[in-house]
Amino acid sequence: MKTRGKILLASLGALPFVTLAPIAAHAAANNSNNTNTLIDRIATRFNLNSSDVKAVFEADREARQAERQTKVSDALKAAGFSDAQISALQDERTKQHDEMQTWRDANPNATREEMRAEADKQRQEFQDWASSQNIDLTKVHEMLQNAGLDHGPFGMGRGMRGGEGM
Repeated sequence: MKTRGKILLASLGALPFVTLAPIAAHAAANNSNNTNTLIDRIATRFNLNSSDVKAVFEADREARQAERQTKVSDALKAAGFSDAQISALQDERTKQHDEMQTWRDANPNATREEMRAEADKQRQEFQDWASSQNIDLTKVHEMLQNAGLDHGPFGMGRGMRGGEGM
């Protein structure tokens, strides 16, 4: 395969990791507000302490995140990735997620274009990092899809294209 084709495939493989970061951060902020409202409504309705209800929600979210991370690790191992590659990939993904969240917090009124520009910048950084680690992002993307852990075209999920509609 020509180098240009490999670069294109690597670019496509990185999309599920970085493209949705700004949109997901925005949705998470809105979801957090919705969750807090739901927590308050449940606490009021059943005469419970809001902090207790919130603790249950947080514990459930953390358990689901841990379960998903285990599934991803198992699928990566089955696809032939080493423990070191898996750990590095997850650490870099977490780092990039945190960086994007920090950027969103610092830029709450960012336009869609600004969010996309930041996502493009981080996508390129992730691709460069993966290349330097000899991690084939196309293989990662395919493995996630085959394991049912990545939804839709390039990880957009629910039929969305290019991050639109979230």
